[in-house]
Amino acid sequence: MPARRSVLAIFTLTAVAVAPSCTPGARPCRSDDQCDLGQVCVVDDGAGVGACGTATAGEGEGEGEGEGKGEGEGEGEGERPSCEEAERLVVVRDDRSDALQVYATVGGFLRRRPTGVVGDVVLDNDDPSARNNGYGASAFALGSDDRLYVVGDSFAYQLQRSTLTQQDIAGRTMALLQVFGSYDTVQVLGGRIVAGGADIRALVEDAAVGATFEPVYSGDTFLRSTAFSLDGTDYAAFSADHGWVVLSSTGGAAPTSTFVDTEFDTDRIHDFGDGFTPKGIAFDATTRQLLVGDQGRVLVARPEDGFALPDVAGDFVLADGGTPDVVAVAAQGGVAWVLLKRGRDNLITLDLTTSPPTARALLTVPGVDNFGRAIAVGCRRVFIASYDRVVAVDRETLSSPATLSVRDVKQVTVVSRAALGLQGDDGP
Repeated sequence: MPARRSVLAIFTLTAVAVAPSCTPGARPCRSDDQCDLGQVCVVDDGAGVGACGTATAGEGEGEGEGEGKGEGEGEGEGERPSCEEAERLVVVRDDRSDALQVYATVGGFLRRRPTGVVGDVVLDNDDPSARNNGYGASAFALGSDDRLYVVGDSFAYQLQRSTLTQQDIAGRTMALLQVFGSYDTVQVLGGRIVAGGADIRALVEDAAVGATFEPVYSGDTFLRSTAFSLDGTDYAAFSADHGWVVLSSTGGAAPTSTFVDTEFDTDRIHDFGDGFTPKGIAFDATTRQLLVGDQGRVLVARPEDGFALPDVAGDFVLADGGTPDVVAVAAQGGVAWVLLKRGRDNLITLDLTTSPPTARALLTVPGVDNFGRAIAVGCRRVFIASYDRVVAVDRETLSSPATLSVRDVKQVTVVSRAALGLQGDDGP
């Protein structure tokens, strides 16, 4: 049997009175995880795009409705960190009747809702089959002009960021991605909504009535993705069963494409077997490394090599010899947090400044077992999602766990409060 090949494709929580500070020429960003340790994504334009910088909290009062079940230890003595006040945790659920939840996370989990908006985020879908068989949400991404996008099953939806109310997309209640395909991840790149799942498809944000998602890349299954900016170019990288695909856009132009073939390496790149288990993927801006999870290892690809399959000597490999699926990865400031599909020792932090990366800490996340699904990193804590909870731990020590009880979680993401821009969300 001929050797299989994987194909790499390169397609060319602030308080009131916060005073953001950005260094001229700072790295562009849409969320805090695209910045270095100790920085936040300071957003000051309507497109939701900002720059990495710092924020100092001033005095003032905040408003907002809070709900949700949270438990765990407090944050301790002293002032609350302004960086954490500038963040919001977004939880995406496979539940059409409550698809998107937003939380402030200072001292626990405090649900935020737009002022004047009553009820949960309910996705409307007028497809008869979807109504009969059920539908939900898998992932979201911030768009331009007060928009955000949600994908789930075979559909994409558009919401207004400030109110979380559904809007038409390309003149329809929802947009069909593919009749027989399911989609699990989405990014916005070059003015396009880019969805990954049964394949990768894109639709311009300002699509005309009747426009449809068009194929960008096919031939594999894409369940996770990450977005980042580097040297004036925007990227979206998607992990696949047999490798990864990287899309790129410069100056907001439509993504262009360059294909790089790599010989399929059966010792390092594995099909997880069911087409439903994701492979974690993340980019660390500090060390300029793309991290792709596999079984018992994390591969490290670099932009100077065209994000091609790296030399095996640079892989992180579990010291215990285990081969659990790496289902999620988050990275920031030269550190990575790796979530493993197993019941013990299922969260590892890696030092990315060494080659290969070295393990710094290890934790058995309480209540997650081998059902971990997603991971997100904030300025102080890491959030681990399982099917019935979100667990937050200190990003440095992996201690002081706090738990949010919520079912059917598909994605967790930490974003800038200003980038999300919920109406009336002025408090910490």
